[in-house]
Formats: sequence, C-alpha cells, structure tokens
Amino acid sequence: MGHTSPGVILADEPRPRVDRGSGHRGRPGRADFLDRVPRTGHQRLARHGPGGDPSAQLDEFCASQPLAWRDLGDAIDAVTICGALPARIKTSANEFVATTDRVGRAANSPDGARWAWAGQVFGSEPLAAYRAMCSIFQRPRSTWTFDGYGSTEPWVQWDGSRASKSLGDAGLLAMLDDEPHNTAADWKLRAERPVHAGLILINSSGNRGWFDLGNTRANAGDVPLLDVPAAVHMVHSWSAVAPDRATTVAGRWLQRGAFAYIGSVHEPYLQAFVPTPMIAEPHARGDGLRRSGTAGRRAALADLGAGRPALHAASRVARVRSRVAAGGQRADG
Repeated sequence: MGHTSPGVILADEPRPRVDRGSGHRGRPGRADFLDRVPRTGHQRLARHGPGGDPSAQLDEFCASQPLAWRDLGDAIDAVTICGALPARIKTSANEFVATTDRVGRAANSPDGARWAWAGQVFGSEPLAAYRAMCSIFQRPRSTWTFDGYGSTEPWVQWDGSRASKSLGDAGLLAMLDDEPHNTAADWKLRAERPVHAGLILINSSGNRGWFDLGNTRANAGDVPLLDVPAAVHMVHSWSAVAPDRATTVAGRWLQRGAFAYIGSVHEPYLQAFVPTPMIAEPHARGDGLRRSGTAGRRAALADLGAGRPALHAASRVARVRSRVAAGGQRADG
C-alpha cells in the first residue's frame, strides 16, 4: 500500500519470550522502535504512582528517534506495551488511572496531552503471540450484545438493542440479549455452549469478581467459553483491575480466549463510558472497535496500538476528567 504506520514498543526488561511473542512478530508495514522499562519499576508503578510511571522514559526515547512524535497525527501515534506491567497506576491514596491511558501522554504536561494511543500485550509467549496476531488479522463476522441495563434514563443511553441493530444492518451476524431476557439466568443459558462471536459488547454493573445483569448476579466463573477469538468491550467498573487473574472479570475473559479486552481499572462512573451504540457504530462502518471513554481509567488489554483498521484506538475521543460531577450514576451498582 506504500503506507507506513510507525509505533513504539515499550517492552519488559529483556525477556525473549515477550519480544518474540508480541514485540517483533507479524507487524507488516510497520517500523517499530523498541524501548524497555526496568522490572524494578513495576511495584512503583502499582503502589507509588508517578515514581514508576514510564512516560518520562518513553518521551526521552521518542525524542531520540528521527520521526515526529509529540502530537497526534504525526509519524508516531501508537505504543504497544509488551510486558506484565500492572494495569493501573496509583495517583493518590484512593485514585488510579489505567496504564494504557497514561502511556502515550506527555510526561510533563499539566493536562496530560496525548501524543499516542496505547495497548498492552502480556502473558506467555504463545498467549502473547495469539493476542498480537489476532489484533492484526482477526476481523469479527459475528457479534453478541448483552444489555444488563433497564430501559429508563440514564441507562437507556447505553442501549444494547441499538448497538446490535447497527451491527446487524452492516451485515454482521448479531446476537442480542436485552429486556426482558437480560438476567443472569439468560446469560447462563447463552453460556451453556461456547459463544460464536468475534465482537462482544456488555452492559453490566458490579465489581472485579462479579457482574449484575437485570438485578441478578453472575460471577467471573460464569464467563462463557469462546468458539472464536473475540474482542470484548464491557461497561462495568473495576473489571480490569487485575487482568492476569482469572478470578476477575477481565482475567476470565482473557482466559476463555478473548484476544482483546477493553474495560475499567477503577470507578469512572457511568457517564465516563461511551454509550454502547457509539462503540458499535464505527465497527458497523468498517472502522473497527474503538477504545474510548476513559476518565483515565479504561484499560486496553491487547495490541490496540497496531494501527489495524479492524481494531484500533480512536484519536478523536476526548479525555474525560477523572472525576465526574456529583450525583453521577455509578457503574458498580
């Protein structure tokens, strides 16, 4: 095509399995530069916030390269984190932001100006390769939308039926579970067999280990097996706090075969999540699943910085402030 979409790989301290599995394989048409974050920074990142923030190191590394990188739309707009960095960064006593939201923002900017979009690939060599390759080559042909919300305000703004209709109108096989068939019992009926859907959109509330659907509760262990690789987008607080643990919602999806998971590492409140129909619309147009609605707390756990049209991060989504106005609806029930 004659088009090159350069990016930066932020890799764990020298670990061949991570580099081979996700950092240097199967990246056609890309000119990626490689930087590494010392493993001694991992606990600082998780527990002490900015002291372990790799953004300053990444900014310095990019400044040493021959390509423009300081603004969106220039030569470098993507960062792929290849390594087991924690999913979130502690910013104060009880506040966290997603690592994939912080990386790609200017380290010394007072408003955290974004210059790139980031995604993370982690796991063993086979798992990392699976997730990276799916994010490049997998194009979903079927979808499943499960809307655990009611049809009153403000929940109706995240209407799963509208999202599913736009996907179906675009020619995708669109499965839908919505009122009145949107309880945990309905979920478990769907999960009796492996789910055949390459794109899964879910509205729920709860915490890291459980999710409420239509005023009934399901647990992380109720996440179904997948018949095909899937990208999962979940409107649900806390679900991506520890995606490497199968006892959490995000961790169980990844264990079941999801190659990409987009969810929350904290409590951003409902208004910080982009409405589900807006998540579906770009995919229906062929633009792909967009990582959006951050409030600084949404994690992209896959190689979403790869620049592939079918699954990419959106450069047009404005950053939502980390605090929502008093009285906002909670997405944790």
